[in-house]
Amino acid sequence: MAQSGELTPFLADHVTEEGRTAFLKAIRTGATTADIPAVSNAKGYRTDGAGVASAPTSSSHRSTATTVFSSVVGAIAAAESNPLVEGDRLQAFRLAFRAYSALAQNRDDAASRADLCIAAFLQNRAEDDGSRMGASSSFGGDYAVSTALHVQFPHVGQGESISTIHATKIRLSQDDEAAAQVVADALGLSRSNRPIRLVIADELERLYRCVGMPIRLSELNIPRSALPLIAGQTVKNFNANAGVRSDGERIAAAQQLLEAAY
Repeated sequence: MAQSGELTPFLADHVTEEGRTAFLKAIRTGATTADIPAVSNAKGYRTDGAGVASAPTSSSHRSTATTVFSSVVGAIAAAESNPLVEGDRLQAFRLAFRAYSALAQNRDDAASRADLCIAAFLQNRAEDDGSRMGASSSFGGDYAVSTALHVQFPHVGQGESISTIHATKIRLSQDDEAAAQVVADALGLSRSNRPIRLVIADELERLYRCVGMPIRLSELNIPRSALPLIAGQTVKNFNANAGVRSDGERIAAAQQLLEAAY
């Protein structure tokens, strides 16, 4: 499933065999975007670094980059289903974290945007290799709430719907401490006397702010009175993992998250 936004054409979600081979060869050898040959996919889009560099810079690039980065944070915390998925996720995280950190220093960095494209490609490939959709934890945010946000309010981008609730979701969670430590180690966070989840949440907010993304719902020009409506829409998302919760429980949890993130 391809990520959405203006970078999507470069993700090569319908890549030719030639394009796939070029990607995999570059990834296996530890190459960066600059080393990837120019290859066109079935839609006619190019996967070379020059093509990404020529794309106009806009806020939607930051939004899409945030969508990719947040997804690899969630994926790195998930239990691995097989060695192929593990390889996809580890390389996707390495590329995305390095690239997103670079964007925090230079928001117009084309090489970082291109590496995020490759990370998204690897995330998609992990699905082909056996990764289960939605098989992540709160470290990936809340898919149902984010989707309800940007569907109900079209002026809100997908990345913005994630960056404004991601850290709060982690703070409210009761996830396995072992998974939290995996994420903290991957982000290069030092050991702390504070709960690991809080340290991770603070670091994600710092990164989002540096890239220019909002971190509170109140920054999105959404009235607080709309939060119950958004929470109610979360049960209509059939791609979200409901678990064993009832609709009422899901709406209540969404309402709590939205209020805390506002």
